[in-house]
Amino acid sequence: MLRDMDPLCSDTHCVASTGAAREGGLDSSPALALCEAVPAPASGVALAVELLADGQVPEWIKLMPAGAEVQTRDDRRWNNPDPAAVIAATRAHGLPLPLDFEHGSEIGPPGQPSPAAGWIEALELREGAIWARAAWTPRAADMLRAREYRFLSPAFLFDKATQRILRITSVALTNRPAFPELALNRLQYQPEDTMTPEQRKTLCAALALADTATDAEIVTAAQKQHTALATAAEQAKTPPLDKFVPRGDYDAQVAKATAAETKLADQAKAEQAKAIDAEISAAVSAKKITPATADYYRAMCAQAGGLEQFKKFIAAAPVLAPDQVIQGDPAKKGAAALTADQLAICKTMGMDTEAFAQARAE
Repeated sequence: MLRDMDPLCSDTHCVASTGAAREGGLDSSPALALCEAVPAPASGVALAVELLADGQVPEWIKLMPAGAEVQTRDDRRWNNPDPAAVIAATRAHGLPLPLDFEHGSEIGPPGQPSPAAGWIEALELREGAIWARAAWTPRAADMLRAREYRFLSPAFLFDKATQRILRITSVALTNRPAFPELALNRLQYQPEDTMTPEQRKTLCAALALADTATDAEIVTAAQKQHTALATAAEQAKTPPLDKFVPRGDYDAQVAKATAAETKLADQAKAEQAKAIDAEISAAVSAKKITPATADYYRAMCAQAGGLEQFKKFIAAAPVLAPDQVIQGDPAKKGAAALTADQLAICKTMGMDTEAFAQARAE
């Protein structure tokens, strides 16, 4: 707990929590405000415990004044447009509420006693003001009768964005004059706003921390991770050119390479077709194949390794006799019509005889 006092202002003290209020945990909303004040002008909070005529402590005490705005002597303000909703929300979270000394139940050191001065057992709306029925402990009643304590300080939750009061969490006896506010950025004592052990374990694992990591270690690790992500995001805007190139330049180079490959492929294809035509023309001139089968041989040569096979075949093939050049057996059809030399050609070239016969007939 860090307590800062302004030496130039004797009637104002501000307390800011740097650790846990009652239980360990990380920041959550809404915020907690503790307001303490001595009797003040009508515009301020004035919550004094006035003894009854017989010197006894009062059963009903005023917790919050009427009005849509709660203002302290140092001009700190909260909005309270619907005090009935504040009472309903407080009841919904369960009564009785603790009446303690100096907000011990809210900000006392963890594990240390924070005895009750009594308990708030009922709440009531009276002409816009919030009143409470208090069941005092004998000790607190004696202290009030002896004027050892005279003032009340309600602790309540409020929305940090709108400063709207949500519900009362406790009430303290205090003698600190004009102690306007203690705002905590956390609400550790609320089970619904506290991480479970499993959630904390998961968070530690995500931050590469041991399960026993403290709040400070978790916050430090989260900040480092945030900084690292921010740095990476900034670097991604201007990546190093030795590892990355702009997308436009990359696409242009890919298009250029693709065009070059296409051009080379077209050139190779044209050169291969020219070589095939030359070999087939030479074979026809040498009367080793007939003009009728030239297209068939051309298609065979266009296949992988086909031109080399054709060259070997032509080198070993005999010159066709006139009857072989002109016709086979006219009485037969398909492969049966082929001559012995034509069948030898198919065997040497690995050709299908039926396909060869059909190409010859065409």
